[in-house]
Amino acid sequence: MKNFEQLIKECLSDLESIGIKIGKVTRYSINTRAKSRWGQCKQVGNGIFEINISVQLLQDNVSDQAAKDTILHEMLHTIDG
Repeated sequence: MKNFEQLIKECLSDLESIGIKIGKVTRYSINTRAKSRWGQCKQVGNGIFEINISVQLLQDNVSDQAAKDTILHEMLHTIDG
């Protein structure tokens, strides 16, 4: 299984390197129940978000890039506008 924390750090670094600042994410979690979605960004307050990613994306048979693409996609939902 992939290192979820490491993938998050890499995604944050990738976004920072191109000047993208995401909104405030208070929690990143692994969703073990999702059957039909890879990820979800949920607004839990004014400008505050939680991101969860399907455990299926963290399996060894899925490329690191596919997992990062989904994490990045959810992070981009936190950007104002």
